[in-house]
Amino acid sequence: MPYWCPACRKYFSVKVGTPMESSKLPLRKWVLAMYLMSTNLKGVSSMKIHRDLKVSQPTAWFMIHRIREAWGTDSAKAFRGPLKSMRPTWAARKENKHNSNKLKAGAGLSARPPWWA
Repeated sequence: MPYWCPACRKYFSVKVGTPMESSKLPLRKWVLAMYLMSTNLKGVSSMKIHRDLKVSQPTAWFMIHRIREAWGTDSAKAFRGPLKSMRPTWAARKENKHNSNKLKAGAGLSARPPWWA
C-alpha cells in the first residue's frame, strides 16, 4: 500500500475502485488479460488466459469475470452520439509504397502485386 490518504488516515493502492481491487495478482497480469480480451475477435477463454499468463484456471476465470463486469457497467454512456472514424489514407498513397508494390499505369493484370492472386 504505497499511498497515504490524510483525510481518512489510511493507506491505499492504485487498485482501489477498480476490478483489480482485493486481488493479489500483479498489475501486469491484469493488463495482459485485458489486452488479450480486447484484441481477440471472438472472446477469450479462461483456459487461454490460464496458459498465457501462467495462472490457475479458477484465477483466470475470476479475472475474466471481473474485467467483463467492469466493461459492462455505465461506460456505454460515454460513447453516446455520433461516432467518427478516420481511415488511414497514408498507406494507400502511391508515393508511400515501395517501388516493387507500385501499380504501373496501363500495365493491366501484370501490375498487380504477387499476393493479389
